[in-house]
Amino acid sequence: MIYSIRKFCSPLTFFIFALLLFFLNVKDSFSQIKKDYPPRWKKGYLDFHQISTGMGNSCFVQFPDGTNMLIDAGAINRDYLRKYPPVALFDSAQSAGSYIADYIRKCIPSNLPFQLDNVIITHFHDDHVGYPDTQSSWSEGGLYRLSGITDVGSSIPIKLILDNKWPFYEPSNPISENIIRNYQLFLLEQQKKADFRIDSFRLGNLNEVLNFRSNRIKSEVALTGNAVRGKYLKSDGSIEDFLKDCSSLNPVVQENNQSCALTIWYGRHSFFSAGDIDNQAYDSVKSVGFAEEISKNTGRISFYVAGHHAMKGAISNQIIESITPDYFIVPAWSFGHPDLEIVEFFLKNHPTIKLLSTQLHPTTRNDLTNAGLSDQLMTGGHIMIRIKRNKKTPRLFFIKP
Repeated sequence: MIYSIRKFCSPLTFFIFALLLFFLNVKDSFSQIKKDYPPRWKKGYLDFHQISTGMGNSCFVQFPDGTNMLIDAGAINRDYLRKYPPVALFDSAQSAGSYIADYIRKCIPSNLPFQLDNVIITHFHDDHVGYPDTQSSWSEGGLYRLSGITDVGSSIPIKLILDNKWPFYEPSNPISENIIRNYQLFLLEQQKKADFRIDSFRLGNLNEVLNFRSNRIKSEVALTGNAVRGKYLKSDGSIEDFLKDCSSLNPVVQENNQSCALTIWYGRHSFFSAGDIDNQAYDSVKSVGFAEEISKNTGRISFYVAGHHAMKGAISNQIIESITPDYFIVPAWSFGHPDLEIVEFFLKNHPTIKLLSTQLHPTTRNDLTNAGLSDQLMTGGHIMIRIKRNKKTPRLFFIKP
């Protein structure tokens, strides 16, 4: 067609026509823009902010009506000595929780209440909810330590929390014991507030339990609970208990696979997040394939947040073929986020899927560079995805930490 047009156009006219086609194609492509500051939310936008702290996982969501939601607020145990120490992406005077709160403060417009309408705690590991280590400050009343969600909640009012355990918090898991005790003391203080609610994350329609600023938005945005406590929602609406007996799993793996998993739909786009649910737990054949079973029942996903930070065993070809994602998002903070084998897997089997990552750990970055894989990931700080109402193409921003 272009050749036939060229026959009847002057060189200048053809050049202008070709340039116009170029810009039209650019407009339709997934744009990558680097910013020092998160772009201002406007009515009708659905914004996802995968916040990069270097100390855990956190995602802030702004819905088209101004409602917001925070998924996790991690702050790792700084008393635990790691082989590859994490690198905080904020000033030494700050904590991970206060940094997350500051980021949220930049996102919420001044004409909206400064509050968290909804919070989801996917599971009780330090990098998703915070750990009350010896460096954590005490709350104003001295009841609990400020770390992760308790730190965020000390500066931003919270209206609703859904977690994977309420109302029964098992004290037997040594990995989460201190975390849960500190969190429960935080809840005791929050429950004194008249407008605060705590509830259990559930499978199926989440729209009815979440807070929204307008009822109309419930017909435009759909939130679905896909998995929690080792159970998952099947496409026919029934519930399958996949991990009926997880006693053979070590405590870390048990808690990972108790994570909340949810999908957010807006128009033709969908966003999936599943905490640390992986596909190949370490100690038992029983849990192998859990992420696969979930993926068989979610339908197609546009933006897939890697379970367990894209560590080894978190993904399989079955998962990718089931959800056929356009974008694979890695919430990185530690060495091994993502595992080199997973990057190689995408390069070999699914080269058209775009790999996005928050700020990489320096050791992981070096390993990817040495393996010649660094160009396979788009990375550079906080990941922001903007979906506009009735727009085909989303926009990508990397916000500088």
